[in-house]
Amino acid sequence: MARGDSSGGSSTDSDLTDVVGHLGPADAVVGCRRMRTAFRVPPITPEHALLALAHVTELDDVGAAGPLHAATTADDPGLADPELRKFEAVFGRDSLRVEQFIGDHFPLLRRTTIETLARGQGIRHDAAREEEPGKILHEWRDPDDPVARALTTSNGWGWPYFGSVDTTALFVSAAIRYLDDCPDAAEDEVERRDGSRRTLSACVDEAVAWLCRHVDDDPDGLLTYRRINPGGLENQTWRDSPDALSHADGSLPDFDRPVAALDVQAAVYDALRAAAHRTSDDALTERADRLRRSVFDRFWIDGDDGPGFFAAALDHGPDGARRPLRTRTSDMGHLLYSGLLDGADAAPYRDDVVRQLFGPGLLCSAGLRTLHADEVRYWPGGYHTGSSWLWQSLHVADGLRRHGFHALAEELRARCRRVHRVTGLLPEFARGAEDRGVLNDRIVDVWQDADQRENRLEQPPQEVQAWTAAGLYAAGRASADASAPSPFEAAILAQLG
Repeated sequence: MARGDSSGGSSTDSDLTDVVGHLGPADAVVGCRRMRTAFRVPPITPEHALLALAHVTELDDVGAAGPLHAATTADDPGLADPELRKFEAVFGRDSLRVEQFIGDHFPLLRRTTIETLARGQGIRHDAAREEEPGKILHEWRDPDDPVARALTTSNGWGWPYFGSVDTTALFVSAAIRYLDDCPDAAEDEVERRDGSRRTLSACVDEAVAWLCRHVDDDPDGLLTYRRINPGGLENQTWRDSPDALSHADGSLPDFDRPVAALDVQAAVYDALRAAAHRTSDDALTERADRLRRSVFDRFWIDGDDGPGFFAAALDHGPDGARRPLRTRTSDMGHLLYSGLLDGADAAPYRDDVVRQLFGPGLLCSAGLRTLHADEVRYWPGGYHTGSSWLWQSLHVADGLRRHGFHALAEELRARCRRVHRVTGLLPEFARGAEDRGVLNDRIVDVWQDADQRENRLEQPPQEVQAWTAAGLYAAGRASADASAPSPFEAAILAQLG
C-alpha cells in the first residue's frame, strides 16, 4: 500500500549523501525527515499482533469484529507519528492474504472476511470509487475518517475505494475454499451497501463474472488494470506505489493503456481453476488455460548468460504493441504458490525462477528484494523498488514448499524470523541491504526529472503489519520436513555460503 504526502523538513547534506549519489543530474531532494522506529524488547509476538489488529482479547475471538485492520503501531496509536497510522482500516487484498495464511487456524476470521468483502462488493459503475459490479474493494473507510477525507480532497476518491485489480481473484479463491469447507454457507445472505441481499454463492458468481468480462476483453486473455479515477492509484496491484514497476531503462509503464502485472495472472489463474472445479464449467477451464499459455508466451524472458525470468508486467509501446517490462522482481515467486507452474512442462521455468530468487540480486538478509539489485530503479530502502516485504517472502516460501523445496522455504522463513527477532516488530518491510540498518529511519521525497514528478524514495515501515503477523504465525505452525535437501536445493544453498 502506497500513501504519503511530502514530509517537508530539512536535513544536513551528510544525511543524504547516499540519496544524492543515487539521483540523476536533474533530480533533487525536496524533503527529508528523520523518523526512527523504536525496536521492541521483548519482541511483539504474532499472537499479540493478531489480537491487536482484530480488536479482541482472545485468539478464539479473532474475526469476531471482522477482518483484521491492515496495520497498527507498536505502542499507543494516539502517541504515534501519523506516518505510522496510514493503514488502520480494512483493505481487501491484505485481508485476503491474511486469510490465505491463517484461515485454517481461524475459521471465524475466514468467514467474516468473506462476508465483509461480499457486503462491500461492487454493485454499480462509479468512477470516483473505481467501482464495477462484482468487483471486490481495495480499501473500506468511513467517508468521515480523517484519512478518507484527505484522500477525497486530494485525489477525489469515493468510498469504499475499489482501485485494486487482484482482490477479486483472491476473493474468489478464498470464498470457494470457505464454501468447500462449509457447503451450507453457500445460501447464507449478506446485506449489500444498497440494502439488497445476496447469497454468498451469488456473490462468488458475480466476482467470477467480473473476472470473465475482463479477461475476455483482453486479446491475450490476461487481466489488466488502468485507473478510471484520474486521481486513483496508477499501479493497482500489491505494488501500488507509482514507481513500483519499471522497464529495464528505468522508465515507467504507459499507464494510459492497460497494464498486465505478473503476480495478478497467478491469482486469476487459481481463481478461474477453482471456479471451474466448483461449477464444472469448461469455459472457465479454457480461460485459465489460455491465460497460462499467455504468461509463458508473453512474460518469459530467456537468460543471456544465466537463468531466464518472468517479466514484471506488460504494457504497450508507442506503436501500440504489447511489450514486457524486462525487469527482475520478487513477484515471479508468486507463480510458485499458484498452480500456474505445476506440471512437467513448467519444470524448466520453475527451476529458473528458483535460481533467480536465490541469486545475489534478489535474495537479501531480510528475504527477497522486491527489485533485483542490478536494475536501474533499485534502491535498498525503496517501498517497492528494493525493500523486502516479509509477507511476500513467506508467501513464496509456501510456494517453494508446494514444489518440494522444503530447505529453500525454510531459508526464507529464517530470514524473516531474523527481522522479527532483531527489531522486535512485525514490520511492513525491511531494507534490501543493511547499509543503514534493518529498517528505514527517514522519509525522503525527491523530484525525478525523467518521470516529471515528485516521488517518495524512502519511508519507514508500518510497525505491525497484518500480513507479516499472519505469515509468521503460520510459519511457526508449519510442519517441519526432516528430509535432506534435494541436489538442486543443495547446490543453491551451497552458493549462499
